[in-house]
Amino acid sequence: RGRGLRLGVVSSVGTMTSATDKTPAPSRDVGGVEVDRDELERSVRAMLQALGEDVQREGLADTPKRVAKAMAFAVRGYGMS
Repeated sequence: RGRGLRLGVVSSVGTMTSATDKTPAPSRDVGGVEVDRDELERSVRAMLQALGEDVQREGLADTPKRVAKAMAFAVRGYGMS
């Protein structure tokens, strides 16, 4: 144990940082909002593992990627006026 979920946040200067260590992370601009899909995938994978799921099993292997893509799509309008 001892591992917490690390969710990416956008800082006030517009760079993506980790919520736990504030180091810059790679991000992608989606409709004016910076989204770190790699960090989202890691977070979803960690949540599934915390729930006791085998993230390598056939029906679940692509879920972190699908969720990250869906989240990026869901927030695409946040940066628009």
